This record gives sequence, structure tokens and C-alpha cells, in this order.
Amino acid sequence: MSRVPTVRRTDLDRSLAALKAAGHEIAGVTIKPGGEVMILTGQPSTAHQSASVSALDAWREQRRGQGAA
Repeated sequence: MSRVPTVRRTDLDRSLAALKAAGHEIAGVTIKPGGEVMILTGQPSTAHQSASVSALDAWREQRRGQGAA
């Protein structure tokens, strides 16, 4: 008889840490029978979104000089 596929906690923790480091919020984790893992993510966190320059800010800096936005 073959073994049922399982998920190791360390592998799951490593995956969740990588997603958080990339700026994603973890909405939920589901482990289905057979070892299939579904990680539900939400929107990227606002800290990472505000670090990117918007098109309007880039236009203002180009037109008025550095730091105008």
C-alpha cells in the first residue's frame, strides 16, 4: 500500500514567508486530501504599492524636477 502524500509544516512555513516577503497578504490556507495545498492571497500590501512611482508622479518629476511629486 502506498503512502498518502503529506505536506511538511516547514515547507508550508517557507512558502508563506516567501509570499509575505514579496508583499502578498495571506488570506487563507487549505490543505486538501491527497496533499494538495491552496494558498489564497489578497491584494499586495500597501507598503509595497506606495514605494512604486505612479505615472502621474513620474510625469511631475520630469516636468518640474526631482522631488516635485
